[in-house]
Amino acid sequence: FPSHDRGVVRNKSEAYSWYRKASENGFTEAMWRLGVCLFSGEGVQEDKELAVEWFRKAAELGNPIAQHNLRFCLQRGIGAQKDFKQALLWLIRSSENGTVQSQYTLSKVYESDENGQKDSEQALRWRLRAAEQNHPEALFDLGICYLQGFGLPVSQGDAFKNILASARLGFDEAQFQLYVCYRDWE
Repeated sequence: FPSHDRGVVRNKSEAYSWYRKASENGFTEAMWRLGVCLFSGEGVQEDKELAVEWFRKAAELGNPIAQHNLRFCLQRGIGAQKDFKQALLWLIRSSENGTVQSQYTLSKVYESDENGQKDSEQALRWRLRAAEQNHPEALFDLGICYLQGFGLPVSQGDAFKNILASARLGFDEAQFQLYVCYRDWE
């Protein structure tokens, strides 16, 4: 939101009304932002069901962040009935459309045996995609994969490179792991 030094007074309800107008004109970025306002009650009364409607509209028009948000709501049953199958479909779409957090989340879904989705190859594929975009946790996990040989050849050098990159991005587990690397590795 604009600040006072730009000659505009911060007004979240006014911002909401402009998001609404842009959304009604089909602008998908405004649609998902409108959904966020409704989800959190920012500038408008909280309405999670209406938020999900706007996430869905933007998601169906191809907005990857809306797809990610819709997945979140469907997976947890917030503002909509819980539906893991639909949540997974939206997570895949968002991942395919380049949303790095979706890619990392999808890697974790495929890594776990939750809901019968375990697929180690897909987990590694999406972890690599997220790591390529410098997702700190994906880089750390990739480092652990290299360290322990999970789907990749064991390589202390590649493990260190990915853990270091994660640590430099501020991921605390990676920072701790660097302590172990420097203390114990040769």
